[in-house]
Amino acid sequence: MSKYDSMSQELKDYANKRIEESGIVMVPGHYPLFKSKEQVDKWIKMNQEAFEMYFAEDD
Repeated sequence: MSKYDSMSQELKDYANKRIEESGIVMVPGHYPLFKSKEQVDKWIKMNQEAFEMYFAEDD
């Protein structure tokens, strides 16, 4: 049994799609249990902003 079994299939599919679209490589199973699509979007945004801030330091 996976910890992700508590998420609906629709939410798993949405999360996987959004993670793939984000361009950030994420190892499957290394992201939180999401409760909603809004939470997925917020998490993606947070990760994108963190990557942008990190790589902006190299400029």
